[in-house]
Amino acid sequence: RISVTIWLVDYNEANFDKLAADVTAVFPPNGGKSEGKGWIRAQRGRHWWRDDPTVSLVNDEGRASLEFSDSKENCGEADCTDYEERDKCLRTCKIFIDDAEYKPGYLRREVLGY
Repeated sequence: RISVTIWLVDYNEANFDKLAADVTAVFPPNGGKSEGKGWIRAQRGRHWWRDDPTVSLVNDEGRASLEFSDSKENCGEADCTDYEERDKCLRTCKIFIDDAEYKPGYLRREVLGY
């Protein structure tokens, strides 16, 4: 069985802290902390923008640039299988993809070839 949850929200600064602190979603990790908040903000305007009708799923250029790091010293492979520790090892466990690999601002077909 596969289960999917889709969150549709009207994100704005007035409700941002409440949305970021939601603990019922598995992703983004560290929801109410800086890394999770940064990830949410990096998604802003990806699929719809009131003042630009060209912004759409078809023309998605990915998220904005995102700064993140491991908050635990000496993260290793074992940390990536432990949910508590994994959230402290965002870079090592590739929970978020580094901008050098993700290439924000490029279309998917430009990065992956399809």
